[in-house]
Amino acid sequence: MRLHPHCIASSAGEGRTVASPALVRQALTHADCRVRPPGLPVPPALQGSLAGVVFGRLARMNDGQTHQALKKALQQALDGIAPDVLQAWADRAAATLTADVPLTAQALTDCLYLLPGMTLAQGFGAPDHQLRAMGEDALAFVRCIAPGGSDAEIDAGKAAAVRLLAALHAMPPGDLMRGLAEAMARQDLAADEDWLTANAMGLLFQACEGCAGLLGMMLLQMADKADACPYAAMQQVLANTPPIRNTRRFPAAAFRLGDERYAPGEGLVLSLDGEDEQGGLAFGAGPHACPGAAWAQIIALAGWRALRRAGLPAAALRQYRWRRSPNARVPEFY
Repeated sequence: MRLHPHCIASSAGEGRTVASPALVRQALTHADCRVRPPGLPVPPALQGSLAGVVFGRLARMNDGQTHQALKKALQQALDGIAPDVLQAWADRAAATLTADVPLTAQALTDCLYLLPGMTLAQGFGAPDHQLRAMGEDALAFVRCIAPGGSDAEIDAGKAAAVRLLAALHAMPPGDLMRGLAEAMARQDLAADEDWLTANAMGLLFQACEGCAGLLGMMLLQMADKADACPYAAMQQVLANTPPIRNTRRFPAAAFRLGDERYAPGEGLVLSLDGEDEQGGLAFGAGPHACPGAAWAQIIALAGWRALRRAGLPAAALRQYRWRRSPNARVPEFY
């Protein structure tokens, strides 16, 4: 089954869209292209809330020296977990989510969305009985801070942020949390524990929709191909219809990209579809390239294995809608 970008019925949002992969890469690597609009480090809907405080501390939402230090710490922490350890976490979460068979459409959609958070929660130190709740709160938090959230989703996400932070503070730290704390200390970021827990939540934020969309579209690619190779299907998804469709940048100064000029603060919607001579853009490029590319692929493959073991019939994959999102491609089954 071939998936096409025009399948998604949501708009990219405000800002001029840049579709050329070469120009997108240029913007992603340009020092003057920032991740937040000038003077607006936190979206208005989150200001004054704990979710807004977390948002302002995320590596993904900062630039400059703060971002560089946080990004380096996050990359070191992720790289410090052996692939077989991560695979064991992902397999355990996936087995939990597919234990009741036959799977309903809602259970299949839950598996897509909850698997990333439940995998990471094990690395943070969450006990088994807390994994699903943390996965659900991670999803609510993502829907709160991702573009396009409704008022109800924003309110639910704010409440989830409070619960997630309380849980992270209360539990004995797991290997990933300890690794992140040590990496942040090496970057002189250890003075405030809230920066640690905020960026642990940042990992949940970045993993959720990307992993969910990757696994969901792998399943659609292989729906009628019993002997299809999951790794090949995953690479096809990443090359042709990456789960994160686009990202945004805001020039800090007047800026030219190709034949177009952009004013300071003007929004650019950068399409991550397609490839240039340096490869694909599914995980971004430049300073804000996703630090968890390898993690996303291990988690998605673990989900695929568990769903196949559960005897997922092809018919279950034929009725779906796309997640309402300006950024993410995630099939939701019904």
